[in-house]
Amino acid sequence: MKVIAIVLGLLLLPTAICINSATALSPQGGDTVRFVGSPVVQTADQHSVTIVWNTNAPSSSRVMYGSDKNNLDRLAEGPYGGPKHEVKIDNLQPGTNYYFQAQSNDASSCGVRSFSTPAAGQPAISAHVAPVVVKCTAAGEASKEARFVGSPEVQTADQHSATIVWNTSAPSSSRVTYGLDKNNLDQLAGAPYGGRRHEVKINNLQPGTTYYFQAESDETESCGVRSFSTPAAGQPPAAAHVAPVVVKCTAASEAAKAAHFVGSPVVQSADEHSVTIVWNTSAASGTRVTYGLDRNNLNQLAEGPYSGKKHEVKINNLKPGTIYYFRAESDEADSCGVRSFSTAAAGHPAITAHVAPVVVKCR
Repeated sequence: MKVIAIVLGLLLLPTAICINSATALSPQGGDTVRFVGSPVVQTADQHSVTIVWNTNAPSSSRVMYGSDKNNLDRLAEGPYGGPKHEVKIDNLQPGTNYYFQAQSNDASSCGVRSFSTPAAGQPAISAHVAPVVVKCTAAGEASKEARFVGSPEVQTADQHSATIVWNTSAPSSSRVTYGLDKNNLDQLAGAPYGGRRHEVKINNLQPGTTYYFQAESDETESCGVRSFSTPAAGQPPAAAHVAPVVVKCTAASEAAKAAHFVGSPVVQSADEHSVTIVWNTSAASGTRVTYGLDRNNLNQLAEGPYSGKKHEVKINNLKPGTIYYFRAESDEADSCGVRSFSTAAAGHPAITAHVAPVVVKCR
């Protein structure tokens, strides 16, 4: 009997070890692992690349990659560690495009991204955010915890810097990918992981130059690509304004938005110096109106409190007898197209409630 007990104990020992190891690999406190920001190509030479990323909890470090964006058939791994991940991929070919997706436990970076090795004799490629080549699915978009509340704003821009601010529905990271090409946001600026209010300052910019950017909080991105311009030498800093969209949001990102407009915005009342815009949404969400004198440049912002499904924004300090253009926003959803309202001329009665007419059609 003693021999049988010893044998059974030896047979059961590996099982116990495996169970304990699996328990040790679980995130602390039952946290669900989420990506904090996008994967970054730390460096790439002719035969290797290093991919780094962060997660909200300790988890595994794996990269699926390949030369076909629809078939990531190879695997590289780093040691199981903390929330900071680094994987080096070796035995690559010079001057070649590769595609990849990072993984930590059951979480994957949203979409498929790419990197390139430098050609023979060329210097190593320095750190940059890996560009997306296959967009995140609607299901992947919908699963993101933090959502943007309204659109990113350019708080200020001088000759050599710009400050981008935005809000999210949950505490999350603060990152901005930017560049001179709207199709290649190859530079990165970040701020400490914080709350729902985000502020990122971008330095070392050139005067009188247009830049393109996308804000990121965890794995959530501001919908579409936006732009800002630095003032020319000798010109005053640009005042706060909503950053205009230059590359529209994808269909998947549109479909994943929690709030949708129910009906069209209504001009509830307009007198000589103010107007009140009201609208409804399918879910509780933010209340913002971007507006201006140019239908192609809605460079001013008015807001109401974050509330329920009924939204109301009053815009003050308007000029009498003037046509203004606007778009209503609730979180990352906006009223389709650009609409207009007119203030009453001096001495005329206030204009009563009416649906705001469309002047720029929805695309």
